[in-house]
Amino acid sequence: MNEENFICCVSPNLLHKFLNHKQTIVIQQLKSILRRVFLLVLIFLSLTSCKKEEEKKYVFGFSQGLWNHPFRERMNEELQIAASLYPNLDIDIKISPDDELKQSNDIQSFIDNKVDLILICPRFTNSLNEVIDRANKAGIPIITIERKVNNSSVNSFIGADNIDVGVTAAKRILSSSNRPLNVVEIYVDEDSSPASERSYGFRTELKKSEYINLKSFKDKDVNEFREYLIENKNKIDYLFAFSDKVALQFWKIAKQIDYENKIKFIGVDGLNVVDGGIPLVIDGTFDASVYYPTGSMEAVKYGMELVNGNAISSFIKLNTTLIDKTNADILKNQFEKISSLNQIIEDQIRTNNNYIKRNLFQRDILTLSMFLLILLIISIVSIYRLYLNKRDSNNTLKEQNEEIINQRNQLEKNEKEIKQVTEQKMNFFTGLSHEFKTPITLINSSVETLFEMNNQENKNELSLIYNNTNRLHRLINQLLDFRKLEDRQFKLQASKVNLIEFTKRIIADFKSESKKKGVEIALNYNEEVEVYLDENLMDKVYFNLISNALKFSEYGGEIQISIQQLMNPKRVKITVKDNGIGIPKDEQSELFKPFFKGSNNRKNSSGIGLFISKQFVELHNGEISIESNPKGTQIQIILPLGKKHLNKDQIIGSKSILKKSVIDFESDDHMTLIEKTNSKFDSETDSILIIEDNIDLLNFLSNKFRSRFNTLTSTGSDAIELALESIPDIIICDINLSDKSGFEITKELKSDIRTSHIPIIILTALSDSESYISALKAGADMYLTKPFSFSVLSQSIRSILFNRDKLKEFYVSNMHKIENLHSLNGNDQQFIKKLNLTINEFISSKIESLSIDEIASKLGVSRIQLYRKVKALIGVNIGDYLNDLVLENAKLMIETTDMTISEIAYANGFSSPNYFSTAFKNKYKSTPLSYRKSFKF
Repeated sequence: MNEENFICCVSPNLLHKFLNHKQTIVIQQLKSILRRVFLLVLIFLSLTSCKKEEEKKYVFGFSQGLWNHPFRERMNEELQIAASLYPNLDIDIKISPDDELKQSNDIQSFIDNKVDLILICPRFTNSLNEVIDRANKAGIPIITIERKVNNSSVNSFIGADNIDVGVTAAKRILSSSNRPLNVVEIYVDEDSSPASERSYGFRTELKKSEYINLKSFKDKDVNEFREYLIENKNKIDYLFAFSDKVALQFWKIAKQIDYENKIKFIGVDGLNVVDGGIPLVIDGTFDASVYYPTGSMEAVKYGMELVNGNAISSFIKLNTTLIDKTNADILKNQFEKISSLNQIIEDQIRTNNNYIKRNLFQRDILTLSMFLLILLIISIVSIYRLYLNKRDSNNTLKEQNEEIINQRNQLEKNEKEIKQVTEQKMNFFTGLSHEFKTPITLINSSVETLFEMNNQENKNELSLIYNNTNRLHRLINQLLDFRKLEDRQFKLQASKVNLIEFTKRIIADFKSESKKKGVEIALNYNEEVEVYLDENLMDKVYFNLISNALKFSEYGGEIQISIQQLMNPKRVKITVKDNGIGIPKDEQSELFKPFFKGSNNRKNSSGIGLFISKQFVELHNGEISIESNPKGTQIQIILPLGKKHLNKDQIIGSKSILKKSVIDFESDDHMTLIEKTNSKFDSETDSILIIEDNIDLLNFLSNKFRSRFNTLTSTGSDAIELALESIPDIIICDINLSDKSGFEITKELKSDIRTSHIPIIILTALSDSESYISALKAGADMYLTKPFSFSVLSQSIRSILFNRDKLKEFYVSNMHKIENLHSLNGNDQQFIKKLNLTINEFISSKIESLSIDEIASKLGVSRIQLYRKVKALIGVNIGDYLNDLVLENAKLMIETTDMTISEIAYANGFSSPNYFSTAFKNKYKSTPLSYRKSFKF
């Protein structure tokens, strides 16, 4: 569709009338409804957000590390009672009885669930440090209860002072009498704060009296205690135990030998339960018990302070008291009353929570009902108004809407078609322009050379011009063929042809290229076949199929062309099979479309060769198909035999003159030239590596540079290996190569410490900014686009090498600080640092016996790579660099230390001071002793 039809396919007046009249009314009504609904939504959200703010919930996680004791049960009960006093607080209690791993996992689950605060009652002091650090990193505050942990990440510890507990028990004993007393302590041997601190406080206080004789037992030393008790009857006055439970256990042992009434027992905890401290003091079993608070109520209180942003003390000390006959009954009554009040409080809180939930639910229902009622009223009114407006214009709107939809669909269809055609043509001409750039470069460079060179070289230059002119001619012919196919201007001119002879002639045209690539082209057939075909068109089909097979075949590959007659109906099948790289399965259906290029195709290609081949085969009433896998590709052509399928005007009386195919491949002479170029190498001459898959351009550049450089060439497949082996002085590299792209080769060479110093010039047909940026990111030193001037390229190489030589001179003058110079890139700096470190490691040995091979092995490079790397990077050989580095270090020691000349010589690996003096004088024109005197003077 042309531009005028595209613009006029819509009626501007109709579209303008519709937009300005009818749609404006509908839009205004919708805006009015949306404004009202939006206002109501804001009101509702503000109400719900306030309610959510009021109902903000907190979750505390509590990890209990011990169990099977009334004290632990009371701690958990008091924690739940304390939490019930805060309606917006939930507490998750996890018990891990004497299992540090489970307790650590429980705390980790609190971290994963993102609780607001973690309460921990640990068993041991150092068992939970890792998980506590993780909680602190997650930003969750931590409070420990009753027992301490050895970790500064904890926000606070809430509990009694266990040292005071021990001191209280000791004071009870000391206050009973001034006479000498025999005291037994039962302590718990574990890594916990109560165990160590109670024992410490108890023993420290008893040491203040000279009348106390203390004997200590572990809580597990039951048999040792029994033997001691039997041997020392009437000699034990007091027994202090870690807890009431432990004290009762040892009271029972004393009872077994009727000695329980002779010893006064003191425990810790003071629980008002069966076998608790208070009942045991009341019935006279114990002399006393130290009341030890759980800290649960305080933990919830200060935890809420902490999560609300208030600061709390790092140690919140709880009060303890001594329980004896004088106050045991009073404390018992108080605990029983507190327990009763707690039950009442729990019942009241439960009732109150139920009431609050019911009230909130009713309020939500009322708010939602009002909102829905108002919304319903507004909706009814608005819908009615819309109905009135729409009723008058419904028919008109319907007609206009249908017309606009049809026009819109047509617009979208036309726009899609134009976009596809435009994109295809742009892709085609972009690819074609890149195809033209390399031949034009060669022609221009060759013409430029004709003005400079001697007559004896004119033959090669004119040959290049001829080959590349033919290449341009074939590209232009393909473009014209494509245009004729679009306009359906082709007319078949078929004649009777011996297909076997015809195929042999085509194969002969590819003999030179197939020999050069090491690819064998074989023809298989059982009998002669005659077929009616247009030789000029079928020649182009054969050329496209065979040239593609050659292009994607590796060296040593094989191309099989088979011709076979088929019966019922009579047809002939032509098969072209290669063992190349293959075509991805999901792309095979796209191959015969114009401008298509496979994702694994790195070759320059216009993308119309297979499309033209398919059109020409179908002009013969034939079929073409493709099968491919990673091991190769097979294309089949089936043509009908005889002439019944052709019109009379499609058959000519005699064979048409076959236009000779323009085979734009290189001659055998070019291949020989490459082999000879790579075989010559002069170690005293700069070397250049040229990486280019266009053989004409590769040979042209090789011929131009071989008078000034040792020239190495590669089509890309072995470029990296060749660079690592030869370490050239400069590299010229194309981007579009068959194996790896120029970006990948540049990045890999610049990343390798052996080749990172080599300047790389990108020479490509790609002139877009993205490619330029990609080249710089890969590490390229220069970016030139085709077509290029050879004189510009030559001068660019001279400038790069000249600058490199200047840098080498600078490096030699600054040998002692070369590894810190910013003019070196990161890889080269790293190489010099590693080289210097390696040399310094060997300094302790004799300098004369230092092995270059050992240094190369240490650096992970070969001897020749080390020589070439150092020579290219610094401008001196490795031996001179080694001597200069050692002498620079010795000179620095002469300047900055008071060591003798002999000591300096041996410190730098010289076998004798005389040898050192000789080497020093050769470099600095002064003996070490004379230099030191002149320097200090």
